[in-house]
Amino acid sequence: DEVRVILWGPTERMAADDKEFQELIKAWQVAGVEVYACKACSDNFGVSDELAKLGIDVRYVGTFVTEMLKDGWYQLTF
Repeated sequence: DEVRVILWGPTERMAADDKEFQELIKAWQVAGVEVYACKACSDNFGVSDELAKLGIDVRYVGTFVTEMLKDGWYQLTF
């Protein structure tokens, strides 16, 4: 019922730069998908502000992911 997407590393740069990918992210958000980005990675790439402007929740995700797994969330990685 709930879907969360976490962007990591180079995917964050792609989200900041690629208009087609930004449209896909917007479609996810409209559909109710929560979109997050790893702050450590996005800071490293210098794109944290751009991602936040897209409505992406930019945060440190280590503990966040751990808590989701403890709460029974399933992780798909690709």
